[in-house]
Amino acid sequence: MYHYTESGLDNVWLLNGYREVTTHFGKGVAIEQADQLRDQIALAIIDQQRDKLTGKELRFFRTMMGLSQASLGDMLGKTEQSVALWEKTGKVPTAESKLVKALVLESMNGDSPVREVIERINKTERRAAERISMCTNGGGWHNSHDGGCAGSVVA
Repeated sequence: MYHYTESGLDNVWLLNGYREVTTHFGKGVAIEQADQLRDQIALAIIDQQRDKLTGKELRFFRTMMGLSQASLGDMLGKTEQSVALWEKTGKVPTAESKLVKALVLESMNGDSPVREVIERINKTERRAAERISMCTNGGGWHNSHDGGCAGSVVA
């Protein structure tokens, strides 16, 4: 039996589906079908039908959906600090717990509108760190990503 702490949860044990491996860094564990395991852990948490999530469960769900604390806070109408506090103290309000569970279930359904919103938020967060390259070609300024900079010469 393997105590699967890589999930960030303290109460997950694997009866099989893993194997011990030797790496350049020492002994390790290879998990079979890790994405499916993650989804099944999520469903098991939701199936417990408790009103409130623990802080670790909230973090598990947030990272599963690929959201930052700020993004999840925005989706819930709360601040990044609220999400961080819930994760740290484990005191996740009932309403937010239920909403996060619903978001997780919808996000697991790849063609859902919720999944599209989550992907849009993730893309926006990644793009926020990208360089914005502008050019002018005599007709005004253009974003190089728009294709309006073709033929521009950098001075």
